[in-house]
Amino acid sequence: MPKARTQRNALTRGQLARRWGVSVARVRQLIDSGRLGSVFEIPAVDGFGKVLKIPIESVKAAERDWSVGGVEDRTETEQDAGGDRCEPGDDVPLPRQAGPTRRSGS
Repeated sequence: MPKARTQRNALTRGQLARRWGVSVARVRQLIDSGRLGSVFEIPAVDGFGKVLKIPIESVKAAERDWSVGGVEDRTETEQDAGGDRCEPGDDVPLPRQAGPTRRSGS
């Protein structure tokens, strides 16, 4: 029988890093600078080290605050004015991407 999914109330640094596609070091920087709101620590017990947990409410609030102007985040006036949003057919320069890496000796 498959394991039932549980609702997460908090994430570890590694789980948040995976969710956002950033490094654990970057999540640690955000925690240390206080930009992630409340963070709590579960103390070490029976050979397991301490764990920092970030409440899911703090994560969702940060995602909302740091989102890049989605339509649902804009007021009607901003949507009517167009703001800085790109429209279909606009010429938008794409970032340069590194080419494929070459293996030596092949």
